[in-house]
Amino acid sequence: MKATESIQLVSATGEIRNFSRIADALDCAGSTDTLKISPGDYLLEAPLVVTQHNLAIQASRANLHPPAHAQTSSPLLTVQAAGVTISGLQIVGSAEKRNGPGTGVLDVCIAIYEGDVHLESCCITGWHGSGILIAGSSSPHISNCRLHDCFAPAMVLIGHANPTVVNCTFEHNQSYDIVCKDEVRGSFLTNKHLFCCRNSILGMDRSTTLFKDNYIASSMQSAFLVQGHSTCVIQENTIEGCGQHQIQVIQNANPKVLSNTISRGHAGGILVQDHACGSFVSNTIHANQACGILTMGQTQSICLNNIVTNNRLGGFFISDKSEPTLDSNIIRSNGHHGVVIGGESSPLLQDNKMAENLLFGCQVEGAAKPCLQLNNIEGNVKGGVCLAGRSSSSVCHNVISVGAAHVMQ
Repeated sequence: MKATESIQLVSATGEIRNFSRIADALDCAGSTDTLKISPGDYLLEAPLVVTQHNLAIQASRANLHPPAHAQTSSPLLTVQAAGVTISGLQIVGSAEKRNGPGTGVLDVCIAIYEGDVHLESCCITGWHGSGILIAGSSSPHISNCRLHDCFAPAMVLIGHANPTVVNCTFEHNQSYDIVCKDEVRGSFLTNKHLFCCRNSILGMDRSTTLFKDNYIASSMQSAFLVQGHSTCVIQENTIEGCGQHQIQVIQNANPKVLSNTISRGHAGGILVQDHACGSFVSNTIHANQACGILTMGQTQSICLNNIVTNNRLGGFFISDKSEPTLDSNIIRSNGHHGVVIGGESSPLLQDNKMAENLLFGCQVEGAAKPCLQLNNIEGNVKGGVCLAGRSSSSVCHNVISVGAAHVMQ
């Protein structure tokens, strides 16, 4: 581990002082100073706390290691000041704490409690707890960072935090990539989420976070699990290859899911259940192994202008007492029925196109009471609409084509 004088403290007036320990340099730093850390490995003897406003910490290939026998629950690095910039740090977790009981209880790597911290080009890898905690009313800007193989959620937002997280990579984390709790806001833009061992992103409570233009692939469970009363916005993301329904909306959540591409999931595209709602607009949902969209429980959702194609077990599956509205969707070439309506559900289907599905364009079963109007149902292999069970449907002003015949119904 580094023992030479490899840390420079540069004051606002240009004075330079050299240190061999990061903690000593930080203790002597004042506001607006710059702490420069040279390449090497640094074993910290105690957690670090930044209280100096406008301090800059600049590292170049500097690897920080936690104390070997920490007896504190404090994060490795805590920021409690405004205007702080931290760049280039690489923090490596403790294999001892990951693989055995150890003697320490350091769970959080970096904690940001206030201010507009800028965290740039940093890496947290192999951490034995959570990578970054963002709390209070802090509004940090985190860019070009990598959180890899964290044992607990890689990033946790609580309180009224309002971060901006851009161009970061979350990879092979053992728990969630991101957890949003309480009334957090914030924007997550153009990030990559790869091979998460649980749900990549958990939105809960009353969080209103925006997730836009991210790439999320191969999560062991879902890309998004939205629950509680969260009203997060999921927009223009590419989501593929997740192990469960790629977006799950449960409990009383009411997200906006807009213009995403959701494909090649090992289960379905979107699951809405319990008492959840949600607006699902202009998404492309294709080539999933189960249904494109499944609604169940007592949900009330709006599905508008989606393209739902080539899903192995059908386009939509509507069950229980759910009451979704399906309007102006294209439901084509799915491997089962275009739409299955069952249970005691009472959906409204209007102005949709259900075409070239392997079985019926729409099958109604159980005690369902749907209303089908102004739909175009054509070219489905077994037929247009199948009314089965004890269902009682209102079917009017639809165009149903079977072969060369066109039927107004």
